[in-house]
Amino acid sequence: MLPADVKTYQQFRQFCHQNAEDALKAAELLLGKGVNHIVFHLTVLTLEEIGKIFILWHNLNSEETWEKDKYTIPMDDHIKKLFWAIWGPSLGKEKLSRESIEESRGMAAQLHNQRLDTLYTDPRDTQPSNAKISDALAEQMVAFVRARLDLSQTEGDIEENSRPSEAFQWFHRATNLPERRAFIFGNVAQDKLVELGDPQAWFLWLKEHFEQEEKALAAIAGTELDRPNTPPTTEFTPKWKVKFKIISQSHSIRANVLAEYNKRFDFVQLYRGADPHTLLIDVTLDKSVPVSELWQHGWMVGKCFVAALNVGANGFFYWNTAVDLDKYYDEIKDLENKKKVAITMSPKLALGWHERKMVLTLEELCLTQLTFEYFLVPTRRSDIYFIDGYMTGLAMFAKTDIHLRMETETFFQFYGSFKKAVMEVQSCETTQVKEVGYTELEKLIPGKEAYDRIMDLGAALESKERSMTSRITLQEVVLMKQYASYYLLTLAVRKHRGDHTLRLVGMEVRT
Repeated sequence: MLPADVKTYQQFRQFCHQNAEDALKAAELLLGKGVNHIVFHLTVLTLEEIGKIFILWHNLNSEETWEKDKYTIPMDDHIKKLFWAIWGPSLGKEKLSRESIEESRGMAAQLHNQRLDTLYTDPRDTQPSNAKISDALAEQMVAFVRARLDLSQTEGDIEENSRPSEAFQWFHRATNLPERRAFIFGNVAQDKLVELGDPQAWFLWLKEHFEQEEKALAAIAGTELDRPNTPPTTEFTPKWKVKFKIISQSHSIRANVLAEYNKRFDFVQLYRGADPHTLLIDVTLDKSVPVSELWQHGWMVGKCFVAALNVGANGFFYWNTAVDLDKYYDEIKDLENKKKVAITMSPKLALGWHERKMVLTLEELCLTQLTFEYFLVPTRRSDIYFIDGYMTGLAMFAKTDIHLRMETETFFQFYGSFKKAVMEVQSCETTQVKEVGYTELEKLIPGKEAYDRIMDLGAALESKERSMTSRITLQEVVLMKQYASYYLLTLAVRKHRGDHTLRLVGMEVRT
């Protein structure tokens, strides 16, 4: 560590102690004043300030490598700040008592979650925040944090050439991997820490545990690779579970609707994510899928389900959604007038989905399931081509932002999907697609004028009339996507009912 780093660290340590002391003093003054939730928050804030001291110590001591930033502890990770505050700078340098470890096990995540629960009001609350923390707990937290703050005054002194141990460096890298972090902070690993009573021994135990786990997984993979391909049978034998997450720009997701869907279908299970626009998807695959084909098979099934969801719900769902939709900069300043200037692109590369207040319904999920089954096993082999074109359009739609403008290309993919489908299924010529397609959709769309305009745009693009390109915005893209979605849904319903003359009226079926 360079002398300048030592100076930076010592000043930062001083400021953290001062801020922690101020927060804890405020907490002590508020004890017994009927605001225990504020007391609790201030004590947790005190712990975070203590934890930041150790985080900076470790970050300054980390090895200089090209990927150092990857292994730098983030200062805004609340759970890690609390973890290091509780176990302190002595972790990895000297033996801790079993009692102190027992006292702090699991506290980091628990404190953070409890702080969030008491600091913010939730619609599901049955009592005000100040009633969520008892007087006894508030007093206990103040006493515990005061003891921890006093102890921290004697901790954290560093020498210029100090360096974390190799085992500790490994431990730090391990905690930055989500799949390992979950185990490290889980009950099994925490119980082992209590049992050993020595952080260095615990680091080595964790390292050996993960090495053994990797060997076991390698052995399983080897066995699976050697296993002969199992031909599909009518009996479904669950073997693999693939989990993935998608984002909806258009729909709000309700847990009760997903629960009802899950009761009806086993192959795919749906759960709400961290917010109302995140959907978690579990897909179970059959034993007949060999491990050598697992990645490709899971990817294909995932693509089909997401595409089916876009058809069934008539909205927009995808893995990644565009970020820079109307500006590419963080800040623009007028230097002459010393003012910040806000400039955005018009029209914005985003649609007013929120204004429609769309909520994912059970009916839409049932239509999704029906479409999903059609996508997995199309009526004809040639259907794959226009289904794939629709999926390509979704991918382009998701990746369109101001850095990569793909409105025209996205529109053309949806147009091509619709045209190929109509020509293939209705056995018509190119010149007939516009009228035949309208006949198929006339009870699903509000009028022919908008449909004709969109189809004329597609035909012009196909004939390379590039002067038409400027007329294509996201509004046109969404309309073309909607026409393609409605027709694909029609084909799915026909396959499901076994009647290729059915047409949809609203979301009802007309013979």
